[in-house]
Amino acid sequence: MSSVKPPIQLETFRLEPDTWRAFIFRISLPRLGRLVGVLVLLTLAGTLYDPRFGIPIFVGVVVAGLSLVAILWSNCNTVIKSPLNRFVWSSRQVEFDEVGIRVATSEGARSDLPWRVIVKATDYKDYILLYISAGQTIALPKTAFREPQHLADFMGILTSHNLIKQKPAKK
Repeated sequence: MSSVKPPIQLETFRLEPDTWRAFIFRISLPRLGRLVGVLVLLTLAGTLYDPRFGIPIFVGVVVAGLSLVAILWSNCNTVIKSPLNRFVWSSRQVEFDEVGIRVATSEGARSDLPWRVIVKATDYKDYILLYISAGQTIALPKTAFREPQHLADFMGILTSHNLIKQKPAKK
């Protein structure tokens, strides 16, 4: 008798444009924030060195940071709204087991990913993000899990592969 469990299949789902936008910002803004933070620190150091030039440079850094956010927002909308980007608009079918995760889209694309290629996972209120690289993620809505036990099994697999840290229990 085999102890291998059959794969668990999630409900078919499609991510809405607002969800895509939120994920892109969630992934990109921390890096952008670090860059702006470094520029602000350099500007403050320059202000201490020569106060006459510090204030205009500081204002310039703030304007540049806001401009970068606006550019990110614009590019994000362009990618999401493009009818050529079929991946954004396609439905997804996902299944997982102890070996890995398989994602198939309504456009015919299929990815079989062993757990070792997943870099980390982040558990949000309504979604789980699986990071394949710094800029590539798989977003799984928690509502796609057919039963609460399927979500618990999935979280258990992520934990067993050290992809997600268990949150400490509240006292």
